[in-house]
Amino acid sequence: MLLPLMAGADPVEINGFNFILDTESMTAELKGPSGNPSDEITIPGIVPYGEINYTVTSIGENAFFHCVNVKSITIPSSVKKIGNGAFWDCISLASMNIPVGVTSIGEGAFKGCKEMISVTIPLGVTEISKELFYGCFKLSSVSLPDGITKIGNEAFYDCRSLPSLDFLPGSVTTVGEAAFEGCEGFVTLDIPSKWTSLPTRLFRRCSRVASINIPNGITTIGSGVFQYCGSLESVTIPNSVTTVGEGAFSDCGELASVTLSNQMTEIGTSLFYNCPKLTSVNIPSSVQKIGNAAFTGCGFTSLDFVPSTVTIIGDFAFANCPFSSITIPANWTIMGKRVFNSCSNLTSVIISDNVTTIPVGAFSQCGALTSVTIPNSVNTIQDIAFQWCVKLASITIPDGVTTIGVDAFSRCDELASVTIGSGIESINSGAFAYCKKLQDVFCYAEEVPNTYINIFDETNPKNITLHVPTESIALYTAAEPWSGLKGVTSLETLEISKCATPQIIYSNSKLTFTCDTPDVNYVSVISEDNAKMYFDSEITISQKYKVTVYATKLGYMNSDVVKGEFTITGNGQATVKGDVDGNGTVNVADHVKLSDIIMGKE
Repeated sequence: MLLPLMAGADPVEINGFNFILDTESMTAELKGPSGNPSDEITIPGIVPYGEINYTVTSIGENAFFHCVNVKSITIPSSVKKIGNGAFWDCISLASMNIPVGVTSIGEGAFKGCKEMISVTIPLGVTEISKELFYGCFKLSSVSLPDGITKIGNEAFYDCRSLPSLDFLPGSVTTVGEAAFEGCEGFVTLDIPSKWTSLPTRLFRRCSRVASINIPNGITTIGSGVFQYCGSLESVTIPNSVTTVGEGAFSDCGELASVTLSNQMTEIGTSLFYNCPKLTSVNIPSSVQKIGNAAFTGCGFTSLDFVPSTVTIIGDFAFANCPFSSITIPANWTIMGKRVFNSCSNLTSVIISDNVTTIPVGAFSQCGALTSVTIPNSVNTIQDIAFQWCVKLASITIPDGVTTIGVDAFSRCDELASVTIGSGIESINSGAFAYCKKLQDVFCYAEEVPNTYINIFDETNPKNITLHVPTESIALYTAAEPWSGLKGVTSLETLEISKCATPQIIYSNSKLTFTCDTPDVNYVSVISEDNAKMYFDSEITISQKYKVTVYATKLGYMNSDVVKGEFTITGNGQATVKGDVDGNGTVNVADHVKLSDIIMGKE
């Protein structure tokens, strides 16, 4: 007499398969083949054992794992459940007909079925489980029933032959992380309107996607969702979106234009990291922070796209961008490390008044930088702020600066002249190390600052002359490292010329700057007013520009600043505000004439 077999008992071999039998329910779970399976497998619906016929209702976990020669499997209609990894790594299996009646398909059931081309999921299944078709490279046809509500994490990961999302029924409302990562067949993504979020890495590495339609209703875009979508050229993030995760659009090599949601308050970490063609981003006034590495390696040539509402700039935010000249806005009250690190085309930097700190490595390795304007509001130049700025020939550090950090100007190969303001209190280790062309240091501090003895390390100190207030010569001469320089002389003996005040000329749609002092460099800022949206059928085009410029030259004091205002009309003509004498230029003569008019002399 046979003893009853209960769930959890040892498998029983019947007709080439191993089963777990349950005598109470008279059902059987297929545990797998008992030997090497043939190319074609037919799973029986009824298996006899003793005097009982058992109905096969489930295929167990990993039942056919790594059955690499199996090309075809027929599942009986009695099966209700397919377990986790049931057909995992059946690399020769080309198709699967899952019978009506199956209501549960476990995680990774068809994972790694590299030759699978098509599959039909029957009515009754409500979820596509985690990793279900992971790595099914050739899967191009999937039929899903209405009633599917959820797509699990990595469900279609690396399904490279799926052409689109069109196979998804409208009943799907929830999608898991990386569900479609590596689906290289996608070209256009029309995100279903019922979805409310795009989870982490959802479409990462969908390298052929050129167009994305994100519907209004999406509130969250997770980290890395579109990372490495190398064909994506533009994207509009609807105003329903409040949060976009880290690196969501990073490494999108063709991305050129982005419009952001007006509900966003922050551009997150690495959001557009390494998007070298990105030159246009519409940032709404709701944004207050640009996160770490948000625009590292992008294609911007100016900072005009950053709204005045932004006050916080993260580490590496604009590193390795092809700026030629920048003006750091006064509203940037917090800046992270290496903000403009390795901006190799950057030649000119103007830091607006109100900025208090030049952060660690802010302009490190900006190899083309030749001109830096630091306002008196700055009190600290942090470590390696200008390290490896190999073309920087002179620097003026204003009176407001109290601290110069470690290696702040080290390895500036062309640095010949340094002017240090009267407020300096501390100069840290290696501040001017390896500046082998340094010849003159003009220091206006009457008290000798706390100075590391190696600030001129590897800088040929015997070639450097220190210029200080007359009453402080003895103090500097007695203190290291100043005592080891070529000499200490008085600032009062210097005859420093001042650059002539430049002129602003507008002609033939071009602004030209001229100056009586030869071979000067011009530092100018041009701001634009009256940017508007129009709705009329006829528009008179005019644009107002405000221009400020001053001249600078090594060995000279900077010139006075000249300001002009130009209104450009549709015919290309310009009305020049500030041109009192009417000669088409704005210069010192205009200021003199205006003064005479006010005083009644004209």
